[in-house]
Amino acid sequence: MPLQLWSVLFLAAGITVAAGFLGRWPNITIAGLHVMRCTYAALAIGLIVKCVERGGDGFRTPMMFAIFAATCWSAALGYLNQTRTERALKAAS
Repeated sequence: MPLQLWSVLFLAAGITVAAGFLGRWPNITIAGLHVMRCTYAALAIGLIVKCVERGGDGFRTPMMFAIFAATCWSAALGYLNQTRTERALKAAS
């Protein structure tokens, strides 16, 4: 994919997450975090393939993107769990 498309995906995900946090819309935030996770994961996989083709040279960058993907995924799941707990408590009271 061209570099401009990667930047559009990251920018759209970042704007979605920021809008969700600022507007206090949990579903929008979670969706943005999932898009960001998928984008980071796809970039990490592509860089891992290139790293293997080069004989293992430059393995730190794909690992960094994989960690970013895992962090976004963890944040999305944590935020989803928090909103589910809040909704269950609200329904119980």
